[in-house]
Amino acid sequence: MGLFNNYEKPGKGIEKDAPKKKGIFLFFELLWRKLGLLIKSNMLYFFVSLPVILIYHFASFFALSTLTGSSEHSSQTILICTVLLTVLWGTGPASCGYTFLMRSFAREEHVFLTPDFFDKIKENFKLGIVMMLADIIVLITGAIAVKFYIGMYQSGYTFGKYIVCVLIIAAMIYTFLHYYVYQFGVTFENKIYATIKNSLIMAFAAMPMNILLTIIIGTITFFALSFFTPIAIVLLMVFFWLSFMRFPIDFYSARVIKRKLIDTMQKPEGEE
Repeated sequence: MGLFNNYEKPGKGIEKDAPKKKGIFLFFELLWRKLGLLIKSNMLYFFVSLPVILIYHFASFFALSTLTGSSEHSSQTILICTVLLTVLWGTGPASCGYTFLMRSFAREEHVFLTPDFFDKIKENFKLGIVMMLADIIVLITGAIAVKFYIGMYQSGYTFGKYIVCVLIIAAMIYTFLHYYVYQFGVTFENKIYATIKNSLIMAFAAMPMNILLTIIIGTITFFALSFFTPIAIVLLMVFFWLSFMRFPIDFYSARVIKRKLIDTMQKPEGEE
C-alpha cells in the first residue's frame, strides 16, 4: 500500500554551509540522493505506461521487419528498441506525470510522488495523447518511407539517398523535441501548438548537448542490454533502467529551461 506514498520526508540532507554543487557533480549527487525515489518513480511509470510500451514493442518489430525485409529478429533486439523508444520518446500521457517528478528531482523541489504523478497526467492529458499518436505514426510511416527511398536508391535513383539522409536528420530532431515537450507541458500553461513549437526551438538551440545525451544513452542501453536475456531486460525496465537513462535528459532540460527562461523572466527589469 505504501510503496509509492513517499512525501519527501527530510533525512540527514546536506549541511547548511556545504558548497553548492553544479553541473555533473550535482547530477551524480542527486542521482544518489534520490535513488529510492527514482526506483519508485520508475516502477510507477512502467506500470502506467505498459499499454504504450507494448504498442512500442509491436511497432518496433514492424519497423525492423520493414527496414530489413525480414521478420527474423531476436526478442532481445526488439526489446532494446522498445527500451530506447520509451526512454527517448516517452509514453504520452504517463510521461507528463513522470516528467514532473523528474523535473522536481532535478530542481530539488518538493514532490508528492503518486498524487503529483496522476495530477500532471490529468492536466496535460491532451498533450500526451497528441504526442503518443504522433510517435506511433512517425515510427511506422518513417520506417516505410526509409525502406521505400532506400529501394529507389538501389534501383538507380540517386536522389533516394539524399531523401533518406533528410529523413534520418528529421528523426533526430523529432527525438530531441521529446526532451523538452513534456517539460514545457508541465511547466508552462500554453496551447499544444505553442508547447511543441517551443520544444522544437529548444531542440535546435541545445543541439550539441542533445546529440551528446542521445549518443551516451543509446550506446549504454544498446551495449549493456545486449548482455541480458529478454526476461532480465524486462525486469530492468520495471525496476530502474527507464529512470536511470531518462534522468540525465530531464536533469539537463529542466535546469536549462529554468536558467534560460524562468530565471530570465523573473529578473528585475534592467538587471543583466
